[in-house]
Amino acid sequence: MITGRCTSNPQRLAQWLSLLLNPSGETEKRGGFTAGIPVRDSLTDLPAGSRVFVRADIDVSIESGKVTDRARLENLRETIRFCTEHRFVPILFGHVGRDPQATAAPIADALTDLYRAPVHFVADWFDIKRGTITPSCSETVHRAEPGEFVLLENTRRYPFERALWRVDPGSLERVAGELDRIAVAFCSVLVGAYLFDAIAASNLDWSSTVLPLYMDRIALADEIRDEFRAHIEDACRSEVIIFSGAKMDKLDDLEEIVNHDWIKLVIIGGAIAMPFVKASTEKGEASLGLAENEMHRKEGYFVSAERVTQARRILTSAREQRIEVVLPVDFALDDGSVRQSVPQDRLQFDAGPQTLARIEAMLLSFLEKRGGGEGVKIFYNGVFGKFEDDRFGEGTRRMIRLLKTLTDRGAKTYVGGGEGLIALQKYGAISWVTHAFTAGGTILKAMSGRPISYLRSLQEHTRSRES
Repeated sequence: MITGRCTSNPQRLAQWLSLLLNPSGETEKRGGFTAGIPVRDSLTDLPAGSRVFVRADIDVSIESGKVTDRARLENLRETIRFCTEHRFVPILFGHVGRDPQATAAPIADALTDLYRAPVHFVADWFDIKRGTITPSCSETVHRAEPGEFVLLENTRRYPFERALWRVDPGSLERVAGELDRIAVAFCSVLVGAYLFDAIAASNLDWSSTVLPLYMDRIALADEIRDEFRAHIEDACRSEVIIFSGAKMDKLDDLEEIVNHDWIKLVIIGGAIAMPFVKASTEKGEASLGLAENEMHRKEGYFVSAERVTQARRILTSAREQRIEVVLPVDFALDDGSVRQSVPQDRLQFDAGPQTLARIEAMLLSFLEKRGGGEGVKIFYNGVFGKFEDDRFGEGTRRMIRLLKTLTDRGAKTYVGGGEGLIALQKYGAISWVTHAFTAGGTILKAMSGRPISYLRSLQEHTRSRES
């Protein structure tokens, strides 16, 4: 394989990326998501002063030039402590949202405040025209001393970071050649080890998918390994899936999830339940109200004909595997009324009381049939309504309280990050469930069997070095 300082091999990279983009699930079958990947302590033999490139989760909320939520930066504490104890220089880099123009500059101040250490921010670290690391970046990285940090600008400022997001087979070889050249240019100037500490960064970014293959040494943060081994791998075997929210693309995950033969019950709520409501009727005559009007696409309520077709496929697959699917039977509408159908001039904003009572009865009955619920695994993702508006938070509030009841009865309950985690903190407490994840998208990829690209990359580096 490619592994090793400055080793160029665009053909091999193209082959590996092709496998990554067309996964078979074999990695997970060979012994788990993190099998064989070295962890942080494997780097202790590096000499003091070594540069450790930390792919960090710096995707934090920034308002008026200030970081407003430092939780993800605080999660780096063990990695920072490790670098400090061994007198390494951590070079932090990662993305800030999806806007290429977003800047990581405010994060430098937050890191300084959190860790009481000088942070050198590099605003422009790669020269696209020349295809090289900028002299200012090289100088800053090599001048930094133990006890100091370096923070590189938002990786998504550079087109190569996003090159694999929508790559077609016909252009893969060309793209691989470009990404190979950039990785070689990076490693030829910025020599060091690579430590991954960004559990949520599961997109096909260059910095987490390609770059690790070119580094001499790689490692995974222990906390990420432990999260996968202790919780994610267990959650992936859930018998009950409660799937809700507004993002229609989550149906892509659900379509894969229902193929698992251990799933027995699927409950669907929120806006993503609407294509199922239509698909479940014999001729698709159910009205979805204004959700069928494309003008509501931006708000996330629009239900396309393609999503209805997909919902029908999912229902068929579930029926063939004898998975019971529970859908809404009444709706809280945007005008505050509750109906058993959605009028043409209205939107559904929450589940109705009959739906919630039915879900509660179904879940409690499911636990009783399994001897009271001890050890039953339940995965909850998303929210049941527009819960940020208190008028439409009842469905989500009742679901959160129901999760506590299920946990108290011995079930193992998992909340899948994102809005579900926010709702859990709003209506209850983290202690109400077995475990709450902070990386919603990564968990859904793991649940659906899609590859976690950074783990595949780290495993490929390890396997190549061992062969």
